Amino acid sequence: MQADERLPFTAIFPPDAKMPAFNLSVANPYRSWRYEYKFEWRGAEGYGGEHDDTYQYGMPYATGTSHRVVQAFNGKFSHQGKNAIDWGMSEGTHIHAAREGLVIYVEASNNKGGPEEKFREFVNYILIRHPDGTIGGYYHLQQNGNAVQIGDRVARGQLIGYSGSTGYASGPHLHFEVYYRNKKVDKRTIPIRFDNGQASGILLQEGTRYRASN
Repeated sequence: MQADERLPFTAIFPPDAKMPAFNLSVANPYRSWRYEYKFEWRGAEGYGGEHDDTYQYGMPYATGTSHRVVQAFNGKFSHQGKNAIDWGMSEGTHIHAAREGLVIYVEASNNKGGPEEKFREFVNYILIRHPDGTIGGYYHLQQNGNAVQIGDRVARGQLIGYSGSTGYASGPHLHFEVYYRNKKVDKRTIPIRFDNGQASGILLQEGTRYRASN
């Protein structure tokens, strides 16, 4: 068999679409033939994004409050190879947008969580697409802990949800990350900087408590 596209083949398909990926044809009609295939799918949110490295993010909680970073970029517990931040915070803490954008996904139906991989699929979260095409993800929200809906445009500092401990979590906290997807649709998290009034911003450090000025 032969394909009219180079294999392995990767493509982006719009939601609810029915369209061909590629065509197979018999290379030699005088020989026996057969084919088999396998595939995987991934969400394409953030595909084609290019991060604005000059942007400084606000803390994703209310102005005047402070929370301790319990795990920073490449943390030893669950952030190996990930540029993500975990803040310890009690259940129901107000979560605010660290950057403006469009809400593209909300999951808020789950009520399970625990420190084991089997709970990973039960995480509640909100995804916001930023003006540069990257995605801000806010994870481990409580059940029904969303204050926004898909399609809402949010401003930096706006209330978007409430913290919890759903999914793969050892306790209540907020996991925040910014990412894009490359041409293979692989997720790439970004080592972002936060606004502290300085020109270059700061990289947050594990074990340090940070006050939100936003």
